[in-house]
Amino acid sequence: MDRNASAFCRVVPLKELCQRALVRNYDKIRYLGTTPQFLIAEALSQCTAEQLENIEVFNPHIIDDNESLWRQLYTKKYGSASSAGEAGSGIMISWRERYREMRLGDEVRAHEIRERVRDKVKEAERERDARKIRITDLKKAGSIVKARAKSSTSTKGMSLVQKARMETRARMQRMGSIPRQTVS
Repeated sequence: MDRNASAFCRVVPLKELCQRALVRNYDKIRYLGTTPQFLIAEALSQCTAEQLENIEVFNPHIIDDNESLWRQLYTKKYGSASSAGEAGSGIMISWRERYREMRLGDEVRAHEIRERVRDKVKEAERERDARKIRITDLKKAGSIVKARAKSSTSTKGMSLVQKARMETRARMQRMGSIPRQTVS
């Protein structure tokens, strides 16, 4: 009976219990003290890039050990890392720096896209406004008609009665009472 009981009751080492707790609460990890990276590697592999950067800010001693994690994050988001390696001057670029450069490039492209969309929307609004029918004030329309009437027919040499008749006709035409007639 002792054999069966020992098969089912396994004492879990403290190290494994702590690692499980870290994995369950990976999003709450901040300061690690002098904890070696290999003890927390499983928990760190669950982190997003932003979480990993925050952890590295508080724990700069694990930055060099996280290259494999940054490589995983890079390939997960940006695909194959076949072109990764050296910069133009022959200096090796870390996966962390590569990821940052790609993320900055994404942010720049997203900003440019937002600007283009904003410009297209403004242009469409301007075109729509240009096609709108504008309702003008009747006073303005009346003054335009008066100005046209004055410029087309000269009132010089007319008697006061003729001027009054011409103005009355113009007002009636504006109101739509009588059809337009030529003044002789």
